[in-house]
Amino acid sequence: MNSTLSDEDLNISYLSKTELSKNEEAAWESADKEDLEEVKEWVDKNKSYRTLEYFEHWVGPIKGDILELGAGHCWLSGYLSQMDKVDRVCAVELSESWLRSVAPPVLEYVNADLDLIDFYIGDFLNLEAFGDNEFDIVVFDSAFHHTYHPIELLHEVSRVVKDDGYVLLQREPTLYPPLSPNRLLGPWSITLDNNIPREERQAETPEQNELIYSVEEYELFAHMSGLKLEIYPQLHDSASLRSLRRPLIEYLGKQPQNIKKLIGMRMHTRWFIVLQSKDLPLDDHV
Repeated sequence: MNSTLSDEDLNISYLSKTELSKNEEAAWESADKEDLEEVKEWVDKNKSYRTLEYFEHWVGPIKGDILELGAGHCWLSGYLSQMDKVDRVCAVELSESWLRSVAPPVLEYVNADLDLIDFYIGDFLNLEAFGDNEFDIVVFDSAFHHTYHPIELLHEVSRVVKDDGYVLLQREPTLYPPLSPNRLLGPWSITLDNNIPREERQAETPEQNELIYSVEEYELFAHMSGLKLEIYPQLHDSASLRSLRRPLIEYLGKQPQNIKKLIGMRMHTRWFIVLQSKDLPLDDHV
């Protein structure tokens, strides 16, 4: 990757790593570096940052101090740093090589405001550098499913998120109910069965801990960590927003959790998960 921005331009600190992270670290340090042009194409095509818009649509404004865990090449932290109401972004990534060699050109490409971002090399199971109730929002972008220790992780997240804060899990592969379009058509779930222990639910790249959890398991993890779970539908691209499907998705998004689980998870619609701190009821911002 060629870039005028280097790791020396990043404000990087170190966190202690736990024994639980050794497998994950070995996998990511051995992963191939991504080509910058491929990363650019992925960011432009995938538009995963639009989940931030969906969050604001369903839940509330993204503001204050934000913590991204498993930041990878930090594209999302870069986008967060540009949001008007965001004061600070802390990006935690396990792989030092990813943060030092992959992240800088990506951050430059998305026009990140580096004055607002602090970078940390370390284990997201050990957030010792951060105080209790420090963050307004904690974000995982396709990162939570890499841990074998979801409850321990959410316990630590519950400590650092504010009492009225949120935890956003986006682009996490989900084990959908049998006979749902997502279960039948989705590449993550086609060969899986609900009776398979979660530790054995490896996807196509088991060396990188691609684990798939069901919504019920996410609910259990949240409950055991003092958090409340809610799922919300993504509205896809702008064309879909104007389509006949939007009223149905809008209606479904406002329904109680049990209705969304019963009906919504059987639709071929992307969802993201929001956990609210300390079992407080979610406000209806729609």
